[in-house]
Amino acid sequence: MQTETFQQMPQDHQPSRLGPGEVYDDGCLRVEFDHYFVTCKGRYVELTRTEFLLICRLTRSINRIVKAQDLWEYARPSAKPFNLRSLHVHLFKLRHKLEPFGLRINNLINVGYGLSHGTCCEGDSDRIESTP
Repeated sequence: MQTETFQQMPQDHQPSRLGPGEVYDDGCLRVEFDHYFVTCKGRYVELTRTEFLLICRLTRSINRIVKAQDLWEYARPSAKPFNLRSLHVHLFKLRHKLEPFGLRINNLINVGYGLSHGTCCEGDSDRIESTP
């Protein structure tokens, strides 16, 4: 598994706080939080429940690092205690599902992970919509 460094993002970028019925959509990645539905460039991405929860948490803080333990607790709230090796495996699988679309999951060693746009788009990656 390859690890990558994650570039520091501007200080004024605040993680998004999303509520029920909200959708993350930046034109490249779309995550419908209430419907367990993810598309990249308009194509459906089949994810396991844990992978979906991981991408939800990473999307809520896109272009920011999320601590590994926070990811684990979000995706596996009733699971065994924090298991870094298991988290690596889930993120490895998720990374390979997103790479064909140009999305990247970066690893800041001994800290956490961040979701960023690689070659997938040129646009703003911080747009949130609320569905009626």
